Amino acid sequence: MAALNIFLPSITKVKRHRIKKRSQHRNPSTGNRLLVILKGKGKIKTDNQKQSFNTNTVLLLKQNQRYTVSTGSEIDYIAVDFLLQQLFSKKQQLSRADQQLQDFLTTDFKKYHVIRLIDRKPFINRSRSILEEYYYKDLGSGLLCSFYLMEMIIFIAKNIKFYKMKKLDISSATSTKVENIINNTLKYMKKNYYNDINIDNLFQKHSYHANYLKNMFKEKIGIPPLKCLTILRIEAARKLLLSTDLTVKEIAARVGYKDYCYFIRCFTKYTRIGPASYRKKNA
Repeated sequence: MAALNIFLPSITKVKRHRIKKRSQHRNPSTGNRLLVILKGKGKIKTDNQKQSFNTNTVLLLKQNQRYTVSTGSEIDYIAVDFLLQQLFSKKQQLSRADQQLQDFLTTDFKKYHVIRLIDRKPFINRSRSILEEYYYKDLGSGLLCSFYLMEMIIFIAKNIKFYKMKKLDISSATSTKVENIINNTLKYMKKNYYNDINIDNLFQKHSYHANYLKNMFKEKIGIPPLKCLTILRIEAARKLLLSTDLTVKEIAARVGYKDYCYFIRCFTKYTRIGPASYRKKNA
């Protein structure tokens, strides 16, 4: 039996900002700050790194962190300052998903993150709800804000998990045969996502049953192999949309989709916006 730690964020400050130039900030000495970009793009510089951001990114800043935001145009964003409090702990059999969330809250959450959102709409809606409730201060507004923020934190954890999948260290895999198969399969998918890949064929060449290997893939990586392949392709398509002048149809073919209409459906499903609109919005 493991210990299940129950957390709830306590919001200390919420403010909406609009800036048109370089500005310097410092995080509170305690707690975290969440920056939700509503409009615009720019760069954020912290103590040891500089990264770009746009409306599809969220920035999670650790306590007492200095940072500088710079932009050539107007940026509209919501800043949420909060403390993550542990309410209580109890002995309970944890599922893999619960354990992953708990690990994130106790370790990764204390680090600095620039998160690229797979699905932006629900995150933006929740941040606006927090802003409204925080200033409205009706009965139960504080608790409601905390629940909204916890939902956003879980959403962040899911997004980080998706992108950790892309950066998995193949060399660190354990020596068991099944894990080697899974890691080699992921490595193959990352290198050949633009080819015509049949998921069943990837696993059928091994001595284990294909369905067993697909289930083990989901257990280790966190998502089914077909969804993993789709995310790799959609991410590649997003980069091509912003860095090239290729048509949407040409990009669909480059990332492995023979059916142009199916590519548009997949892209819209994972980004909540069509590829042409995505390019126009983030140009």
